[in-house]
Amino acid sequence: MRLFSALLTVVLLLPLSAGAEDAAPGFFARSDTAAFRAMLHRIPALMVTPGMARAEIGFGDLAAARSLPAPIVSSRLPAEVQSAARAVPPGPLAEAIGIPAGQWREQVGFAPADIEQMILFAAPPLWGGVYRLDPAAAAGVPAALQARGYARVTEGGVTALAAGEEGQIDLTARAPGDPFRGMLGRSARVQVEGAVLRHGSTWPILGALQRAEAASARDDPAMAAMVGMLEGLDRGVLLRAYLLPDASGIAVGDPLAAVTGRAPGGSGQGWRSLLLADFSTGVEATAVLVLSLGWPEGEALEPLAEAVARRWQEVATASGASFGAMLGSLAEVEAQPGPEGLALLRLVVTGPVAESRAGLAVNRGFEAIYRALLQREMVFLP
Repeated sequence: MRLFSALLTVVLLLPLSAGAEDAAPGFFARSDTAAFRAMLHRIPALMVTPGMARAEIGFGDLAAARSLPAPIVSSRLPAEVQSAARAVPPGPLAEAIGIPAGQWREQVGFAPADIEQMILFAAPPLWGGVYRLDPAAAAGVPAALQARGYARVTEGGVTALAAGEEGQIDLTARAPGDPFRGMLGRSARVQVEGAVLRHGSTWPILGALQRAEAASARDDPAMAAMVGMLEGLDRGVLLRAYLLPDASGIAVGDPLAAVTGRAPGGSGQGWRSLLLADFSTGVEATAVLVLSLGWPEGEALEPLAEAVARRWQEVATASGASFGAMLGSLAEVEAQPGPEGLALLRLVVTGPVAESRAGLAVNRGFEAIYRALLQREMVFLP
């Protein structure tokens, strides 16, 4: 954690980029990932670098979710709650900001209905994020925060509205309606620049976000290649994505040894990073899993893709059923060479949108893979 804080301090000293654009590089004639790439341009490449085993990044496109037809006509939940829940990334990222929330506007000047896109970073105890807001709502954020005790402070050349002691939690300051301080009363530093809101739990985090465009996650070669694997699928709009920069702990096997028959452990090749994406047409939902791993040049990749497709259908989880049996869907699997000595593996699974017990639309494939990730049950990986 000390190393990570030191690296963030280095990023903090980088000059601000002048005139950097949100548009993604023109790698593709048509982009399914333009909003995701634009938000990746708002965070530094450091945040997507393997080596931070506890780091998680989540992207959500609430505007895209609001544009979809509502598939759950029986739900009595407000449309705002349904779209927010559908697009917010899973796990502690969503829990930390308290979505769905009913008191945001009173506490911080905006609500989930005012969010266009968000990208969130968590490496506890460090938290941060960038929100693209409706401009009218963004204009009211500073006054709302100041009314709740935030004060304008400048630290190390970074100016923000700040609350709480640096890097500390204060349970007496818990604020369920404040996505920045949350239920733990975390320290918070918030900037608003036009329609863009940046948040960091510490000054180095906020400074790194402010200067991200000088060396952004969007332009990291490995990250760009993984996002490129989401292109051209024609499975609807990208609603959310979940990224583990360091995926070394998701499986204990040696994938190269498993598919070549070599002695395990000798290759040193393991999973590097993981990207899980959620597409939807409103009626159908598609989960896309992209994994990077080291792979020797000239070594065939077809056996890797074939092994994953076979294991998806045949290898049972603790429940006694394979992923193919649980979801009733075959997985489309392919692998291709990537940059920097990496290989990229893509698994795609599509099915009808399901309904949760709470009356929310659910991508069953996305939820099954995310749950397997948490439970260390990625049994379809060799």
